[in-house]
Amino acid sequence: MSVDMPGGIARAGGRRPPASVIAAAMRVGGVLGNFVVLVVFARIMELASFGALSALIALAAFLSVPAVRGSDQSAIRLVAIADGKGDETRAAIQFLRRRTYVGSLVFGGGMMLVGAVLGLYGEAQEATAVIATGATVAPLALIRVTEGSLRGTGGVLSALVSTNVLLPSATIVMALVWALASGWHLDTIEAALARLIASVATAATALGILAFRMRQLPSHSFGLSTHKIARDHGRATFWLMVVGVSNAALTQLDVVALALIGSAADAGLYSAASRLAISMNIALVAVNFALAPAAARLFGRQDIEGLQRAVTRAARLATLFAGGLALAMALAAPLLLSIFGPEFSDAATPLRILAIGYLVSAFCGPVGTVLNMTSAQRSSGVVMLVAVAVDILLLILLIPPLGATGAAISTASSMVIWNVSMAVVARRRLGVDATAIGWRVKDAR
Repeated sequence: MSVDMPGGIARAGGRRPPASVIAAAMRVGGVLGNFVVLVVFARIMELASFGALSALIALAAFLSVPAVRGSDQSAIRLVAIADGKGDETRAAIQFLRRRTYVGSLVFGGGMMLVGAVLGLYGEAQEATAVIATGATVAPLALIRVTEGSLRGTGGVLSALVSTNVLLPSATIVMALVWALASGWHLDTIEAALARLIASVATAATALGILAFRMRQLPSHSFGLSTHKIARDHGRATFWLMVVGVSNAALTQLDVVALALIGSAADAGLYSAASRLAISMNIALVAVNFALAPAAARLFGRQDIEGLQRAVTRAARLATLFAGGLALAMALAAPLLLSIFGPEFSDAATPLRILAIGYLVSAFCGPVGTVLNMTSAQRSSGVVMLVAVAVDILLLILLIPPLGATGAAISTASSMVIWNVSMAVVARRRLGVDATAIGWRVKDAR
């Protein structure tokens, strides 16, 4: 049995769960942790303030993706290529970190500039909250790149600790401490500052873990030039970056659009419904993490039958789990939403609509992972760009007359377009049926 070790070295031990199982469990824990974060904020904030905070958190999460500019994915590849050679690994990490600093300055700094402009027009509270959230972009981006670097060195479990354990835990602790100090109530500014402090603490811890692992590597130079790193980075990650930005847009911009076009209260209601609906993806998140390396290996051996079997099992597991939750949400949406507070039962209709979208997503299986792990990320990126365009158009058209329900229709529709289209692409390009039906290749031809 192997456990997480510096340099990716396995150490013998007793009977312990496989590292992939622990990693998948941590990813699931991260989803649940972020759910708890939202419940805590909802319980100690007014609805409108909670809605504004939800929009700001979503915007910061979205901006951290283009700020990274694919460096999180590139880090996995470039650091792995260095293969434990200390100077090459350090050169790759330093290059990617510099890119992240520049991206964070552009996107996080841009958001802070917007906050400063709001302050000039007398919107002091809104300005402070926006500036604090803009400052959060940099630590979030650094966390992403550091996680990629840790995964590249073989520290998969170390990489998952930051986002899935430390960040939600630190956010909850900061929110509760601040709430206790202020009479069990938070406004948007206080909540945004609590999130900023938690993000900075998590980023610092992640960087410390990476620095410790770097000290375990031998210090020998093998001539990996910055020019070569930049060239390999650009070739490897452009479409993965497109996929990442598009995925962030599809999962974050609905809350932001609702706060801007609709109302902060609607954004708060919708955010709770969205977070509940995302829980339907827990099984898919878990199987995606375990499936990704297996899919790459099977496709590399041209074992399409084996890939089909693995994908079908994953899709059916995800569909079974999501189907059970979808039924619960259809029958007891108001009761489930009351976890956030009694006023959140008004989001029952958006929750049911979103549940349909996530059920279709689960039924279509781990299709995004299959495409990205089989060198078809360009096709995946094109499909997701189309889905984002449809989502933005529908958000603009449907939010004014329908509010949170319009946002739910927009998001669910774009999810269906995205997943069904990618399932078709996977079938045609790879000969793999990624859905829970799992038709064999020979049956489809």
